[in-house]
Amino acid sequence: MVAADGGNSRVRAQYLPHAKRVDTGITTVAGKFPLTDETRRLLAPRLTEGPNTIIPPKGMGLFTAPHDLGGATAHDGIGVTESEGALMDDTSSYVLWAFGATTSRFPSDVSELPGERLSSATPSPATATRSRPSRATRPRCANTASRGAGGVQDLPPPGPAVPHAEGEGVLLVSPVARRNPGEEGGGMPGVDTLDGLLQAVAEFDTDGYELQVEPAALDRARRSIEESGLLLLGELHGVKENPLVILGLMRHLGLTHLALEWLTDLQPQLEVYRADGTGLDDPLWWLGDGRVTAGHFAMLRAVPGLTVTLFDGGIFTGDWSQRDAVMAERVLAAHAEPALVVAGHAHALTSPTELGLPMGACLASARPSLRSVRIDYGTGSFYNIEPRRVRGYSAGEGLRITDDELVVGLPAFSEATVPHLPVELLRERLDL
Repeated sequence: MVAADGGNSRVRAQYLPHAKRVDTGITTVAGKFPLTDETRRLLAPRLTEGPNTIIPPKGMGLFTAPHDLGGATAHDGIGVTESEGALMDDTSSYVLWAFGATTSRFPSDVSELPGERLSSATPSPATATRSRPSRATRPRCANTASRGAGGVQDLPPPGPAVPHAEGEGVLLVSPVARRNPGEEGGGMPGVDTLDGLLQAVAEFDTDGYELQVEPAALDRARRSIEESGLLLLGELHGVKENPLVILGLMRHLGLTHLALEWLTDLQPQLEVYRADGTGLDDPLWWLGDGRVTAGHFAMLRAVPGLTVTLFDGGIFTGDWSQRDAVMAERVLAAHAEPALVVAGHAHALTSPTELGLPMGACLASARPSLRSVRIDYGTGSFYNIEPRRVRGYSAGEGLRITDDELVVGLPAFSEATVPHLPVELLRERLDL
């Protein structure tokens, strides 16, 4: 049985009475936009073609999903709801939308407001402020390999939860139909055979991309390396150009040490691959989340004398900050410096966020001169479990300084070739 009957689920109350609801501090306002011949003309086509996730810079979020009958009449649909006026039937076409944000951004009586007043209750930039913890309550991170004073250091107050500079446009993220190799739409998506992966690695061009750099930005990145021994790079997993950005930064900075947010259990297999080109049949390479791509394997063989540290232990305790603290400890304990440290955007931030304490904040606590580079994505596709598209905006290409932040602009980007096995096959090979 799949209980999909909402937060006040009667099925959950009956079969799992001990499972209580937990207040996550997030409030969501949802509604339906009826689809008629007249209202369709008011919408962009993509809103009726499939689900969309809109991620604005301020940590709020909007999800939309169409329920489009295409003019047909639904039979045996849910036509009557228990809550009068809830309009959650499925007997006609509509676009479901859900807007979520931290509860503090809404009026205290938001759940009691009638529909016509909800529009005026939507958080605005003037009211959507974040309370910052006092110095006494700020998160702390153990400093195990500090350059300078040791011990535990105070961290700065939380920064933005979403790594986009203030004033930038939103990212519109949506899944796309999975394609077969060679189909129109751009290269191969996730591959599920070893031969297919090795072919993609062989065909990946590590020489055709030249990372443009502004001298002032390169100097700042170089100072991070010289003074802290590290430079962070935050990425969106599953983008084809990610390993080319890594390669470009390492060449400009003369680096031969690289740390990746890959599973530490794969370190022996990685060394085998780098030695003789084998070792890629381990099922842990094939999880499909976009961290591991064909381009990465090609890039790793393009840097002479490269040493690689993998720092994700793969143990998820439910404590996001704890996982990031452990990853930071592994980076510092490797003593492989100077190094470029690559992780997902959320982990590469150097101050606390609403998610918790990122790995970058822990590293910055130990190495105060550490700087982080953010890849500034424009419009394109990426692969994370499935092919997805992003429509955003990037002001320019290459390494630059924007609002006192180091960024690498990628105005246009494409989907990486990602090793990805079906869940059932992964479970079998992992003995789960």
